[in-house]
Amino acid sequence: MRKANLSMARMHHTDLSGANLAGAILEGIDLKDAVAHKANFTGANLSDGLLDQANLSEADLSNANLHNSILDETDLSKAILRGTTLSKASLIGTKLRGATLERVDLSNANLVQSDLREAMLAHCLVYGINAWDIQLEGARQQELIITNASAHEPVITVDDLETGQMLYLLLKQTHSRVAFGCAMPKGVLVLARRDGGYEEAQSIAARLRELDYQPILVELSAAQGEKAWEMLQRLASVVGFVIADIGGPEIAPELITLSQRGQTPIIPFASARADSQALRGSALFAQPWVYRPPFFYQQPEELSTTLPERMVSTARSRLQERQQLLERLFPHLNEE
Repeated sequence: MRKANLSMARMHHTDLSGANLAGAILEGIDLKDAVAHKANFTGANLSDGLLDQANLSEADLSNANLHNSILDETDLSKAILRGTTLSKASLIGTKLRGATLERVDLSNANLVQSDLREAMLAHCLVYGINAWDIQLEGARQQELIITNASAHEPVITVDDLETGQMLYLLLKQTHSRVAFGCAMPKGVLVLARRDGGYEEAQSIAARLRELDYQPILVELSAAQGEKAWEMLQRLASVVGFVIADIGGPEIAPELITLSQRGQTPIIPFASARADSQALRGSALFAQPWVYRPPFFYQQPEELSTTLPERMVSTARSRLQERQQLLERLFPHLNEE
């Protein structure tokens, strides 16, 4: 059945256990209540399919297209979904326990009451996801993209769905800034430079996770302008501090604006190969909450070992100094 064309076929209650349907054209197929345990659907087109209440446990759905499909109460326990498209899919009450979801497009999908216990979610698109009352005990979550790439927004990643939903409201609703003020004291905004510096930011974020911080990665592009600045401002309002890579050809104008209009501590870093004199002369360092001089690293390995710890220590000192200043200026804040 490999590469078979079964578009619009009615195969509910069919037993496809272990079947090889790799590359098959199954658009609009009806597999309601079917059994496809350990079936191979790699690269198959199941868009607009009806798969509700089917048993797809341990099935391989890598690179399969399930756009706009119905998978309500479907059993996808321990299924493999790598590079799978599930945009606008309905997964209400779906069993995904122990499943692997890597680079999955879940944008605008409905996962209400789904079971993701012990699942792995990594590098997935979760913009517009509906994830109320989901079960996530024991799940491993990392680098979930919460912004809309098609709208030319900055790429913003978080490490869990709940935080993603909260930050999405913060970014989209003006009044949310009050509701979520100081919501992530362990949150760290990590800004990648524009010229291919995302891997460096990822290394920093990985070490921050080990230090029990919640990194929010942001990748800017030159075309985003005022929209990017507004997003950065809102994100900076809920995190403890900002870590920014300034080692590119130029320091992002959005970062300079953030330093001028906000007061969140900013800890800059750059490769030792960067022009240190030019960096130190930047308008970024005119504000007292921007640490100077920037942290420089010699080898990329430092980004995932010692450098983040030094930056965290500096940020904590700055936060403590600011708190002490506030207590001196407003002593009544500590009165019970």
